[in-house]
Amino acid sequence: MSEPQHHVEPVHALLADGSTALIRPVAPGDHEQILSLYEEMSPENLRFRFFGASRSPGHAATDRACATGRPGHLALLAEVRGKTVGLAEYERNSRPDSAEISLAVGDAVHHRGIGTLLLEHLVSAAPNRFRNTLLVG
Repeated sequence: MSEPQHHVEPVHALLADGSTALIRPVAPGDHEQILSLYEEMSPENLRFRFFGASRSPGHAATDRACATGRPGHLALLAEVRGKTVGLAEYERNSRPDSAEISLAVGDAVHHRGIGTLLLEHLVSAAPNRFRNTLLVG
């Protein structure tokens, strides 16, 4: 069964510190911004995201996030003052009713609610058939 293309409107969301972030779908032109997000991450943050401290997975993750038109995939980013500070994605897995989620938030903006907002918007955009069974990975 083919999956409908997602249409996710950009929205401004309130962060825990009272500032706002723009939450929007990733576009192919966001490649450099997303790569910078990964390159600026601490080894500890990279380890939490990729289960290892190497920076090389950031290149593959950036390519994957910016690829358009893949059924079963959605990537959203968070921008604060025009800088990409977070990224959330889901990728449908082999079970038709579930998907895996990945989440990355820049070191300088931890504890401001960016990850939570990205996750909420990602789940809201997911098709109903696997919205309740997304796996964080």
